[in-house]
Amino acid sequence: MHLLRRASLVIVIACCGTLSFAADSNFIARSKQVLVRNFKDPESAKFRGTFMGKSKEFKGEVLCGEVNAKNSFGAYIGYHRFYVVKEIPQLAQVEDPSDHTAMIQFQVFWDAMCLGKPLPKNAN
Repeated sequence: MHLLRRASLVIVIACCGTLSFAADSNFIARSKQVLVRNFKDPESAKFRGTFMGKSKEFKGEVLCGEVNAKNSFGAYIGYHRFYVVKEIPQLAQVEDPSDHTAMIQFQVFWDAMCLGKPLPKNAN
């Protein structure tokens, strides 16, 4: 009987871990769609260094990383950092070095939610 309870506990833990992974995978896929919806060439988007951060302000998880995509001339523009708040997917931003005010705001949010996390060079 004791062995049966232990086996049931392992199955429950394994099941819940899988559900959490699936939920994170769905969030990541939706986040990527939100990020690229206004790109000139959304299909060209390449992501790297993605990781889950934490937001105290929004009480939840945040997807952080870098994205690169083609501009209207068909050339890749270089990787730029991004974040998407899980609880508020509309709160998604890609850094824009050409807009000083937006960069200040982006940096404040990045520091609060993503700072201190590594961006592996070969991660997707």
